[in-house]
Amino acid sequence: MQEEKKAEKNLPRKKLSANQFFKCSYSRNLRQQGKIWLRIGKRFARKAVVRNKYKRWAREIFRKMNFEGKFDVYVSLRKQPESDFHFFSEQLRELYEKVK
Repeated sequence: MQEEKKAEKNLPRKKLSANQFFKCSYSRNLRQQGKIWLRIGKRFARKAVVRNKYKRWAREIFRKMNFEGKFDVYVSLRKQPESDFHFFSEQLRELYEKVK
């Protein structure tokens, strides 16, 4: 079990793409399902409520796209997006489509 975790950490990350608001990279994993990793810094959203809202939105978009595969997707926020879910969704979907 511990050896698998070490092996997973050593898998290289590959830069996938970026747009005005997000930077996205991916790597293969050793598990059956893919996983999404979100990083939203305090400099973009001071309050935890707002950061968590962005994370919920991203997970929901990820879930609706039926992303299936042995990839871990790493998403970092580069610039604070508008507080509109539709706009947020469009920008994030654009990056997810390239992974799929």
